[in-house]
Amino acid sequence: MPRKQDRLPDNEWSHFLSIEDVPHDGLTLQINAPENVQDDLIRRLGVAALKSLQADIQVRPQAGGVYHVSGTFRAEMTQDCVVTGDPVESTLEEPVEGWFIDHDASVMSFAKARQDQEAGKGHAEIEILDESEDPEAVIGGKIDLGELVVQHLSLAINPYPHKEGAQYTYTDEGGAGQSPPESRKNPFEALKDWKEKR
Repeated sequence: MPRKQDRLPDNEWSHFLSIEDVPHDGLTLQINAPENVQDDLIRRLGVAALKSLQADIQVRPQAGGVYHVSGTFRAEMTQDCVVTGDPVESTLEEPVEGWFIDHDASVMSFAKARQDQEAGKGHAEIEILDESEDPEAVIGGKIDLGELVVQHLSLAINPYPHKEGAQYTYTDEGGAGQSPPESRKNPFEALKDWKEKR
C-alpha cells in the first residue's frame, strides 16, 4: 500500500476540498481562479494573458474510499500567434475528470495489486491501468480541485495558435519571409537551355 502523504503540494492555483465535507450523495460546486494567481498560471501555461478560469465540479464518493471528480472548465485567454506574434483570443470549454483515493479508508484494488505483483516478477510489459483503477492519493485528507483543472487546461491549449488568415511564407534560405516570385526560373529549365545550346 502506498505510503500516506500529509504534506499538501505547492501549486500555482490550489482549491482544496476536504473529503470530510463530501456527503454520501456527492457534492456540486463552482470554483474560480483568483486574480492573485493569474500571473503564476500565465507563466506555467505559456500564454500571454488569462482573463478567467472557472469550473463546475461534481465530486462523488465511490466504494473503497474512492472519489470521482467530474465537470467542465471554461477559460478565456490570449496567446501570441506563432506566425505574426499578434494576440489571439480564445475560449476553451473542456471536460474535467479525476479519480482520488483515501488510503486510510480503502484496500488496494485487485487490478492495482495484480499490476504490482507482475512488476515484481520482472515482466517486460506491464499493462497501464486506467485512472479509475489506479486513482491518485488523497493528500492530507484533501483533493486539490484547482490543480486538477489546471492540468486539464494545459492539455487543451493550442500549442500553435494562429491569427485568422496568417500563414508562413519562405525565402530562398528556407526561413520565414516573402513567397518567391512566380517569374523565378525552374532549375530544370536552365538545364534544358544548356542542352539546346550544345
